[in-house]
Amino acid sequence: KHRLIEVFLVHHLDYTSDQIHEEAEVLEHTVSDLFVKRLDKLLGFPQTCPHGGTIPAEGELLVEINNLPLAAVQEAGTYLLTRVHDSFELLKYLEKHAIHIGDQLQVKQFDGFSNSFTLVNKGEDLQVSIDIAKQLYVEKIN
Repeated sequence: KHRLIEVFLVHHLDYTSDQIHEEAEVLEHTVSDLFVKRLDKLLGFPQTCPHGGTIPAEGELLVEINNLPLAAVQEAGTYLLTRVHDSFELLKYLEKHAIHIGDQLQVKQFDGFSNSFTLVNKGEDLQVSIDIAKQLYVEKIN
C-alpha cells in the first residue's frame, strides 16, 4: 500500500521525494484493499516505488530486487543507483548533492581507515560515509 501510494503521489499529484513518505504513511492506514487494487491497475502495476523499493504483485511476498548495498561494493567501477532507504534525512542529503535513482555513480575508492567511499556523480567528487553507503543500493554497470 505504502509504495503504491508513493508512486501515485509523485506521478499524479507532483509531491516531492521528501514529501511522499509522511503522506503515504497516513494514507496507507486509511485506504481499503479495493482502493489499493484499483490504484495498482491505474498506475499500470508498477514494480518499484520512487525510492527504488520493490512493489510485489498482489498475494506475493516482498522480495527486494535492488539489494546490493553500496557498502558491500569491493571494487572500483561504475554503478547504477537503483534504490535508497526511505529516510527523510537521507533523501535531503541526496537532494543536496543532486543524487537520484537512476544516476550512474563512479566508485573511485573505499578508505578503510575513515570508513568512507569516494564517489563521482556528474563530474563531482563526493565522500560518503559507510553509514550512508549502507542505505544506497546499486547495480554494477562496468
